[in-house]
Amino acid sequence: MLTKLKSLPWKHWAKETLITALICGVVYLAIRHFQKEGQRGGGGNIPVGELATDFELREVRDGHKVSLKSLRGHPIVLNFWATWCPTCVAELPVMDTFHREAQGKYHVFSISSEHPLKLKEYAEDAELELPVLFDRNGSVSNAYKVRKIPTIVIIDAEGKVVHDFAGAPDLDILRDHMERLASSSDG
Repeated sequence: MLTKLKSLPWKHWAKETLITALICGVVYLAIRHFQKEGQRGGGGNIPVGELATDFELREVRDGHKVSLKSLRGHPIVLNFWATWCPTCVAELPVMDTFHREAQGKYHVFSISSEHPLKLKEYAEDAELELPVLFDRNGSVSNAYKVRKIPTIVIIDAEGKVVHDFAGAPDLDILRDHMERLASSSDG
């Protein structure tokens, strides 16, 4: 009888843990589903079809100036982030891979208003090929209505905003957007 009583609390704890894990899993999957659906459609903080605000920012490693206007003719992804943001840091290797895959069909840039030396050190330590642009005073972030980070802004070849959303991007959805935009800008 004593052995039976000692095993009951463990079974109860295991059952509660299993139920909690299942609930957390269902909630996580529901959130990811809604997040992915938000990444598929147009809209966001910036009206679809609005001309993207031009900017000229410097790449933190080589000082090269990047002008949005000079990139017309190719779709563009802007990734607003910060080194203190865990989600941003986790997504940067994914964005770097995405940048490498682009092979000139479209452009991918990361933008941050943190100190350029900190950004340079981070980019070099992480061995990023992804261009890291310094947004002094956050003026570009403000122009693109960035309220949360990470934020992704997708711009078509004509320089118009197609979509923007906050949160880590689903790479497959981002690829679909950019492949579609790249093929429509070719023909």
